Amino acid sequence: NLSFSVCAGALWALLPVIARDLLGMGAGGFGALSASFGAGAVIGALTVPRHLQRRSLTAVVLGATLLWATAVTAIAFLHYTAAQMRGPILPLYADSHGASATGVGLILGAHMLVAAVGSIPFGRASDVWGRRRFLLGGMIVSIGTSLLLPLVEQQLALMAIFGRAGLGVAAFTPSALALVGDAATPGRAGHAFAWYS
Repeated sequence: NLSFSVCAGALWALLPVIARDLLGMGAGGFGALSASFGAGAVIGALTVPRHLQRRSLTAVVLGATLLWATAVTAIAFLHYTAAQMRGPILPLYADSHGASATGVGLILGAHMLVAAVGSIPFGRASDVWGRRRFLLGGMIVSIGTSLLLPLVEQQLALMAIFGRAGLGVAAFTPSALALVGDAATPGRAGHAFAWYS
């Protein structure tokens, strides 16, 4: 109980800093996080005794931790899958809309250039304003640009959409990598990054 109390007390004490710096939330966000602790306590009080009748405390805690890690991994997997599916499909899609081989290269180049150049300022911005808004913003831009693709047929329009998609990658990728680094235990960052990639 002492180790739990120390860890839970440290987390509770750091919650305002986590809300402000890591999640980019204000007082309302801190209130929501605090309320989630209360809701979690009520849900835990109602469900944990039933689970403890069938499993050990270690198994219940490990299961909850694995569930959280699986959810975070699934979100990152879906984002990267959606973003990377465009690469192999783009030449066929662009060709069917009249783009030349050079045009396909320019479309991909626009995407990669914007993603590469934008990653540095977006990564720094996520350090200053929090990871959450850039993770969500990057996913929203990726979804939005994907939805725009069927609406255009010209090579220049495809280049503009793929360039904007590069902004989504530039916002999401450094923030996601930084979040992995933030969450990694000291001395285990390489292991955490290996699992992430």
